[in-house]
Amino acid sequence: MRMKRFFATCVCLISTTAFAQGSCEETNLYQYMEDLKTELKSFSFEVKKGDLAQAGTRIDLMKSLLSQSRDEEPFLFREKGLEGEELTLRQSQYQKGIDRLIGQFEKIESAIEKNDAAQVKALLSDVGKSRKKGHRAFNGDC
Repeated sequence: MRMKRFFATCVCLISTTAFAQGSCEETNLYQYMEDLKTELKSFSFEVKKGDLAQAGTRIDLMKSLLSQSRDEEPFLFREKGLEGEELTLRQSQYQKGIDRLIGQFEKIESAIEKNDAAQVKALLSDVGKSRKKGHRAFNGDC
């Protein structure tokens, strides 16, 4: 009987801890990034097809998703329990990364207006590199 009670207590404690922390999938940032990933895949496909006009219609939405993401706190910061100056520093680094991506999309938009497919592809490659760098730095166990 004691063993059953002990086991039940352990299960309750573990599940309470897990639910108290939540999960990254429940955050706005996660949803913004999922939407951005979907848009970016479609954008890349359209660029590869040579349909820059259609690809260009996605830029504003992607920049908007990034702007909304900028105001969020990455789940990793909660996972690590960051506070005070360390949290402020890491949030600032995260925001600079998002700002850099927005700037890259503005350059892509300009290249699309010039109908410069080669430049769009080069800039899209830079976006991919920035995305990987950002995920390594700020994407916890999501």
